[in-house]
Amino acid sequence: MSKQPFIYSDKIDTMAYYMVDMDLVRMDGTDPRAFYMYMRFSGNGLAFGQISEFKPTVKKLNDANEGQMYFYQVDGSKIKVEKYNHDKRTFEYWYGDIQEGGIYFYKYRFRFLGGARGKLSHFFRKHPAELTRPLVFPE
Repeated sequence: MSKQPFIYSDKIDTMAYYMVDMDLVRMDGTDPRAFYMYMRFSGNGLAFGQISEFKPTVKKLNDANEGQMYFYQVDGSKIKVEKYNHDKRTFEYWYGDIQEGGIYFYKYRFRFLGGARGKLSHFFRKHPAELTRPLVFPE
């Protein structure tokens, strides 16, 4: 997606962040914990995200050093996010619907040919933010 021309869409609020809270457990079902995954989007096709035990602060939202850069595209009310899955060691696409109060991600697919695919059910709620630094891809 990084090589495809980006077309800006005002359906994504670039002055907000989108967050979902999740309860995660170990593989054996023990040690449940609350985690927060958030994303923020730029107006140029870059996005940034992080998973944390803590809700993001204004400082974290403006510091793109702890987390991961993504690429995204919007087509109508659909969004496609390309991100790296560290557990699987491969890139994957997340597909979602842009809705009034956030983004509902409903499926994923690994980027390589014949890659795994599956269902998601994550609603990232939109939250206002005091974003003072633009997202810039690190060089």
